[in-house]
Amino acid sequence: METHNADNVRNAGTTRAERQVHYLDNCVTTKLDDRVVKVMMPLLTEQFYVPEAHYAADEMQLYEQCMARVKRCLNCCEEDRVLFTSSGTESCNLVINSMLYIQKPTDRCHVITSQVEHPAVAKSCRFLQEKHAIPVTYLPTDCNGVVQPAELEKYIDAERTVLVSMTWIQHVTGVVQPVEELAHVAHAAGALFHLDACQVPGRMHIDFAACGADYMSLSAHKFGGPKGVGIVVARAGSQIFPLVHGAPATNLAGIAGTTTALELAVAQTEVGIPSMLSLRNELERGLVSIMLPDGHRCCRVVCADAPRRSPSHTFVHFSHRCVVQDTALLLRLLDERHGVLASAAHSSAAHKSASGVRFSLSWTTTAEDVQATVAALRHELGCV
Repeated sequence: METHNADNVRNAGTTRAERQVHYLDNCVTTKLDDRVVKVMMPLLTEQFYVPEAHYAADEMQLYEQCMARVKRCLNCCEEDRVLFTSSGTESCNLVINSMLYIQKPTDRCHVITSQVEHPAVAKSCRFLQEKHAIPVTYLPTDCNGVVQPAELEKYIDAERTVLVSMTWIQHVTGVVQPVEELAHVAHAAGALFHLDACQVPGRMHIDFAACGADYMSLSAHKFGGPKGVGIVVARAGSQIFPLVHGAPATNLAGIAGTTTALELAVAQTEVGIPSMLSLRNELERGLVSIMLPDGHRCCRVVCADAPRRSPSHTFVHFSHRCVVQDTALLLRLLDERHGVLASAAHSSAAHKSASGVRFSLSWTTTAEDVQATVAALRHELGCV
């Protein structure tokens, strides 16, 4: 059997540009759509004025049109607010840190989130807890990685809880949380509800009016848009307090590109989701069919039995019997020898701690990408 070590990988001998790449890391970032680039380029080179300038009426009109188009994409009410930020992380921070000001005139000073949130939410809640002494409750999931509404009911305080913040699609396992039910519990106790929807566009249908959220956060580069742009949607009457004070220049090119990317993601959802789901199922069947020489399976799909999962996510935990025990080394082998790009990940869902590899698909993923990934793992793990 071939020896796997850092020297073998380092001497693979070709650069990524010289070989075919099979990109299965789309929940980290997605390829910027060519149609988005086409929209952005004139705003970077010709119509580069900031919309706030007195001579930039056309740019201001475009900016206002972008806000209206985002509302249409997400099925917002006319009175709902759309704010553009610099990232999904800033969007989540903006909402959560606004609770510092919302709770002051009241006795509400308690936040609830889950144990499986993205760092954008988890670290922002930790900041409130450690720097401002605001109590935060971190809800566990059930055996399938789902935050149950009954669990929220157990910990929410009708007199003290100001905000419940939950992810819609969990960024590692892809488990879809029951957000409508969770929002109902939050509102019944008089709390606000924030939804981290950064993983959702292009993977699930979004209806802001129906989902029950008071706030929703999005990240452009997760759905074919540019890096450096996020979105906050705030239901009419919900307060937002700025993180940054002053008059920063509006990133109109990024905003226009993000709006176009969101429209494209929404438009292809009907066709794209079945195709993506079919490829994800093919990937998972291929992965769990890989048998080690001793007859054991090489890996299992974490939270495979969840009631709903994103069609884009597959998180696998590898057996301790595998010849390659170092996840970082395995990822380097997949990259440098086979052009397969994925991520190391960790999940504490389902009352268990699991480390492994996360594969994430998008509307650009092909059957060839899936087949190459399964073949690469068979080769590197010395399996049959």
